[in-house]
Amino acid sequence: MLHALPYRAAISCIASLSRLTDLNLESWALSDEAAKALGSGALPNLARLSLGSTYAMSREGYAAMATLTKLSSLTFHGARGDNEDVAPLTALTGLTGLRVELSEAFHGRDAGPLARLPLLRNLGW
Repeated sequence: MLHALPYRAAISCIASLSRLTDLNLESWALSDEAAKALGSGALPNLARLSLGSTYAMSREGYAAMATLTKLSSLTFHGARGDNEDVAPLTALTGLTGLRVELSEAFHGRDAGPLARLPLLRNLGW
């Protein structure tokens, strides 16, 4: 994982790229703080997002990610908790593709409310 100070600076720089439509952070471990920076409204055109480990994210981090309302595709790894923790992502009603790789610390048995997103066509759980 990146050291805290350069990591914060890198996330801030990424969050300032307002023209981004695709963002791949698969090799990163994201925290609630990073999720808040990415979901701050500075990425209004982001359509496809692929995140690395979200193990350190809580419901608060997922709620921050749910503000990326233009997303059509979302991938994240290492989710922990349960369906209640990832439930804020149901606000992403434009998602057509969702891929979630769970950690052993995830206690939900199914995709829960995320599987009922109205436009969802591709689901990897």
